Amino acid sequence: MQVPHEPTSFDQLQRHPTAPTHASFRRVPRFRALHSGLFLAALAVPVSALGSVLKVGPSGSYANIQAAVDASVDGDVILVAPGSGGSFVVDAKSLVIAADGVSASKGVLGNKFTIQNLGPAQSVVLRNFRNVALTSPSPPNANSRIQQCAGAVLLEDCELVDGDPTLTIEQCAAVTLSNCRITGWEYVPVLSTKSGPALVVAQSAVHLYDCTLAGADGKDNDSPQGGGAQDGQPGAVVSDASFLFAGGVVFRGGAGGATKASQFSGFVPSSTGGAGLVLGNLSQTSALRGCAFQPGAGGATMDAWAVLPGSGGVRIDATNASYQDLGGNRVRLSATSPLREAQPGKLEFGSGSNYQAFVFASATQHPLFDLSWKGTWLPAPGLLYLGQVSSFKGYATLPFTVGDLGSGVSSASLYVQGAMIDIPTATATTTAPTHLLLLDAAL
Repeated sequence: MQVPHEPTSFDQLQRHPTAPTHASFRRVPRFRALHSGLFLAALAVPVSALGSVLKVGPSGSYANIQAAVDASVDGDVILVAPGSGGSFVVDAKSLVIAADGVSASKGVLGNKFTIQNLGPAQSVVLRNFRNVALTSPSPPNANSRIQQCAGAVLLEDCELVDGDPTLTIEQCAAVTLSNCRITGWEYVPVLSTKSGPALVVAQSAVHLYDCTLAGADGKDNDSPQGGGAQDGQPGAVVSDASFLFAGGVVFRGGAGGATKASQFSGFVPSSTGGAGLVLGNLSQTSALRGCAFQPGAGGATMDAWAVLPGSGGVRIDATNASYQDLGGNRVRLSATSPLREAQPGKLEFGSGSNYQAFVFASATQHPLFDLSWKGTWLPAPGLLYLGQVSSFKGYATLPFTVGDLGSGVSSASLYVQGAMIDIPTATATTTAPTHLLLLDAAL
């Protein structure tokens, strides 16, 4: 599958005059203007209705996510009670799968999930979940996968652990991860050589915002009968004709395993720390903005028989690949979701300096990298302009209340994103995107 992604000017793909332009904001009509001290009183914007809402959990009709997925059709919402969930496979269906809670009240996945075979017009959202850490001594089977998807996939506010790798993205046209934390799996038993990176990407276009990707530490060689210590694993490996945009992402390599030798096993080579990010054989230049790269430390020595400590990893290991450091600060956007009619919510912005943020929304997602904005636009072109807000000391909050969704509408979807203009430098960047799930008050 060829990745149908080309970084193109967002302005060239405008289908509506409300789409943002870098050259002149006066060309953007004010659907609902916001100024300092003025806030959006009601979120009553045209949205596309979703399908039925299938509830998972003690008070729902379905015991787990897979049962709800099996009963769903294109466009449905699967609403998961905090603490409920389970492993699942989504195959060729457009769905929104969201835990019905905020902050620590996450849904609980099993040890893995799979999203696959989406058509170009299909999409999946997975928001506010954590998966179950493995306790078995067997090799990891928690490799969650997003594969063979021509449509868009968004993971937001998810915590994934314990895989080798923990998440694989393969042959996908448009995958976005926003505010996710992914950690590779370290296999403890002495004779194992298993340990994993957090994320592996192949033949895909991937857009990362405000994530932490941590590779596992290498296995220690703490016995004369054991093999050599294992190298630390990278935070992410992106290769094989892929494209990567990363904004505000921490790429953390794992430490090399410690080495122990003896008169029986002789000198054992020390291990190397993992790279923060590995890039290889990319289809085009990747773009990095406001990211942190933390290479893993080299493996330590555990006794006098071992050789010198291993060398540390590198920040970025780029083999047959090119990348561009766009500079700039981390710029954030988060939102309360899901929300019922008449329920108050808020958008929260954050940056390193004062700015003005122009807020846009769309009922659909269509990730598109735009170099002039130093980031990816997630909402589809033809945006609805929600207004603007100015920051105070780099932070701003935009309260709103969900308006009436309309007769017979049980749920609706809205993808929201800001365009921040840094006042001191007059530079523009896109914020992290966020997905709002709007629900009927009776749900």
